[in-house]
Amino acid sequence: MREWSKLVPCDIAHVFMHREELKQAILNHELWSITSISNPPVFDLYVSDFIANNKKTKMLFVSAEKSKQEEIVNLFKSIYDGSLKEYPNGSMMLFIPLQENAHTSPNYCSKILFNHDKFHVKEAVVCIGGWNNLKTMVTLRNGRAVSIQSLLKGFPASPGMSCSVLFQHIEPNALGIVVMATYQKQDQALITRHQETIEAELKQVIAEGEEAKLF
Repeated sequence: MREWSKLVPCDIAHVFMHREELKQAILNHELWSITSISNPPVFDLYVSDFIANNKKTKMLFVSAEKSKQEEIVNLFKSIYDGSLKEYPNGSMMLFIPLQENAHTSPNYCSKILFNHDKFHVKEAVVCIGGWNNLKTMVTLRNGRAVSIQSLLKGFPASPGMSCSVLFQHIEPNALGIVVMATYQKQDQALITRHQETIEAELKQVIAEGEEAKLF
C-alpha cells in the first residue's frame, strides 16, 4: 500500500508547495522571454498576510525592483489575467496589482480576501509516497494512454464527497520524492477511508502488466 503522510491544512502547505517551480515557469513563459535580455527585470515570490477590514489571510505576493515595477506589472497582468490558460498545477490564477489606486479600496480588498478564503483556504493536502514520475504514461484497460498525474486527477470521488473527483490537484513536491494531493477539508474522513483502497482501485483500471509503471 502507498505511504501516506500526515494530513495538513492546505493554506499552510500551499505557501511553499511550488513557489520555486512557479517562479521558473514564469521565467520560461514566452511573454517573459521577449523582455530585455541585457537587463532583465528581477522579481521574487513570497508569502505574506493580506489584510482587509481587520481580517487577514496568507497570499502569494510578487516583489520587484522599483525601476522595473511597471514592466513586471504589465507582464504579470498578461500571464495571469484569469483567462483560460495552461497554468501551473492546472489552477486558475489572477494577478492583482495592489499598488494601483483602483485596487486598494476597502471594499475591493474585502472581496479579494473573501474570494481567496472561499476558494482556496478550505482545502487540505496529503502526501503519498511510492509513485513513479507523474509524467510516466500508463495504458488503461480501454487502450487509452494517460499520465499517472492525469490518472490520479481523474480518479472518481467517493459517494458523499463534495467534489466529483477524489483529488483536486496532484503535483510532486519540489524534490520529486512524494506526490502532493489536495482536496476539500470537509471530505477528510472520506479521503482517510480511501487510503486503504485507492491502490487496488487503480490496478483495476489499468491494463495488465502496467502496474510496474505506477509504483
